Amino acid sequence: MTTEEVFAPYFDPQIVYTFLGVLVLILLNTAVGILRAIVDGEFEADHVTDYMRKHILPDGGTLALFGLAATVAPEAKALFFAATATAVVKYGDKLRDKLQKQSLIE
Repeated sequence: MTTEEVFAPYFDPQIVYTFLGVLVLILLNTAVGILRAIVDGEFEADHVTDYMRKHILPDGGTLALFGLAATVAPEAKALFFAATATAVVKYGDKLRDKLQKQSLIE
């Protein structure tokens, strides 16, 4: 049984895949930040929990709520996709900055 067959009756696959894509970007940004802190010798577990509480959970939770709203009311799809585009720009820019500081990209 494929993922689409499981979620199709309940969720629009477009919404599910978009949400998962943004979630992967958020988690990748977090992982790069943690690795950078470890390499720089500045890693503290308290900072990770604060970052999760202040950034990851609110952004991920908001996108999840917008995704549920778009599933219930298709008119809200535009709001969901606008919110995901904003999150992609925000976390993509943060990830690019982190990678540039490590000289992994130019």
